[in-house]
Amino acid sequence: MSFQRRVTLASAAAVAVAVAIASLATYVLVRNDLHRHVNRSLQTLAGAFVQAEARLPGATVASSPPSRRGRQQLDTDTAISLFGSAAPLPRPPR
Repeated sequence: MSFQRRVTLASAAAVAVAVAIASLATYVLVRNDLHRHVNRSLQTLAGAFVQAEARLPGATVASSPPSRRGRQQLDTDTAISLFGSAAPLPRPPR
């Protein structure tokens, strides 16, 4: 194998490794940013839902532990309810 061919192959391998590293770093950074954005949006939406439900006439909203606020609880027979809410959400038909 000639010197020119070895230099070409080494250069191609170096570029491939650099592109792979850059792609992996970009993937990790964008994934983390998207997760953070989606989590923030869901927390905001859950908070707005609980506040809107509290404003309904006759609604009583029990406070919930901070660690469970905004998570869903599944009652397998009837409905899905949101921790911190008084009324369960209706389940969609199957």
